[in-house]
Amino acid sequence: EGDIQFDQDIFLSPQHARFTVQAGRLFVQDAGSANGVFLRIKDSAPLEDGDCFLAGEQLLRVDVREVPAQTPTPTGTYFYGSPRVSSKFRVTQLLAGGSEGVMACAEDTLLSIGREGNILDFPDDNFISGRHAQLRVNGGSGVILEDLGSRNGTFYRARGAQELHNGDYIFIGQQ
Repeated sequence: EGDIQFDQDIFLSPQHARFTVQAGRLFVQDAGSANGVFLRIKDSAPLEDGDCFLAGEQLLRVDVREVPAQTPTPTGTYFYGSPRVSSKFRVTQLLAGGSEGVMACAEDTLLSIGREGNILDFPDDNFISGRHAQLRVNGGSGVILEDLGSRNGTFYRARGAQELHNGDYIFIGQQ
């Protein structure tokens, strides 16, 4: 539905995004879609726990909440698993259909993403640069997402109405 339609895009909701002009300024806002509206960052963007972003063809989610302390079951037995890694935040790949893919923990206060030589690499993604983007700790409650001069840009999922300027890129569905 709407003035601009992409009938073949199965990732677009019937009413996906709303464009408005207010006081001569253009805004875009998610209209309650399943997959959101993504804006290309110019330099950096703050992210909070649970925020999603795009790098190449990868949909990623940032986790900044603390990992719960290990506690025993009521019988006093601890759950066996891989060793716990101390990390300020984590990034998880979200796969088509909603399941989770790979996950990486930040080394100290920084996590780099790209095709090769990063903490989180996607060597088979032709749309991601060698060193594409990085996240770094932003005080206590979130992280800063930075594009590292990638060819195709890094996009963050917008919250609320976002002002658009000449030359801005947005990503909705596969458009």
